[in-house]
Formats: sequence, C-alpha cells, structure tokens
Amino acid sequence: MSRSTLIIWSAFLLGTLSSVPALAVAGPVHLHLSIQRKTETYDAAGRTQAIWVKLDAAQSAVHPGDVLRYDVHAENTGSVSVSGLAVTQPIPAGTVYVAHSAEGGSAALLYSLDGKEFSALPMQAVTSPSGTRRVRPAPAEAYAALRWHFAALPPHGSEDVTYQVKVR
Repeated sequence: MSRSTLIIWSAFLLGTLSSVPALAVAGPVHLHLSIQRKTETYDAAGRTQAIWVKLDAAQSAVHPGDVLRYDVHAENTGSVSVSGLAVTQPIPAGTVYVAHSAEGGSAALLYSLDGKEFSALPMQAVTSPSGTRRVRPAPAEAYAALRWHFAALPPHGSEDVTYQVKVR
C-alpha cells in the first residue's frame, strides 16, 4: 500500500471517529464518509468537465496534485431531535485544504489551525523582514481541521457536509 493510500484511509478513519464529539449529542446519529478523486474529461466542444470517481479500498491510489472530495452524511435515525451536532473533519496529512470548498447547508462552518481551537476566520501572527509583528487571516493551506455546527437535526432528518483537499 502506498503512502498516499495510507493518507486517504487514515483520514477516512479519523474523520469518522471524530465526527461526533463524545457527549455532544443525545440521540442515534449515524455518519457515513465517502471520498472521491477529481478527474477531468473533455466534452465534444473541447470544454473541460470534472468527474468525481469514488475511492474505496480496491481503488484508492492518489498522487501529488490530485484533488479529493470528502462527503459526510449525518443521519438522525431516532424519533427525537438532536441538538448541538458538531461534525469535525481533520485535513489529512499530506494534503492541503482547497479554499472555499467546504459546504454544509444550514451549518455554521469553523476552521482550525491546530485541530483544537476553531474559528470562523483563523488568525495567525506573522513577522515581516523588518521585524514588525502583525496578525492576519491564516491562509487556507494552514487549516488542520474543519467543523460544522448544526443547531438541530430533526427526527429521521439528515445533513450533508463536503470539502476538498489537494494531495501534496
């Protein structure tokens, strides 16, 4: 198994296990994570079209420059509403987050530089060549994790979140 393959499946497992923080929800929420690799084809007019190919254990090799899309489906299989649902996804090692690719319906989206503290706009301190220190928004490439907060997930309801990364 190649290093790139290990990156994908370790991210698959980490994302699935960390998606619902312990004791953060009260109810039966089931999560499903799928991963697709972006491939490009050309239509009859010569225009580029993106096609997403699902990755699985048998077809999981990725290469530097590949763009991957992670989709998480959260489903409340219970008969009561679940409040405070938080879906957290790490940015896999060996990849960088693709700016503005995260989507999550009605959820509030937060980003983290360390996987612990989350913010709508993470800031980082930088020092200029002259020694001046200032704080500025962190570039998307510095993100370590994403978190979507849902106010409530109704009985038998579901939500989907998605984001993209690029393999280094």
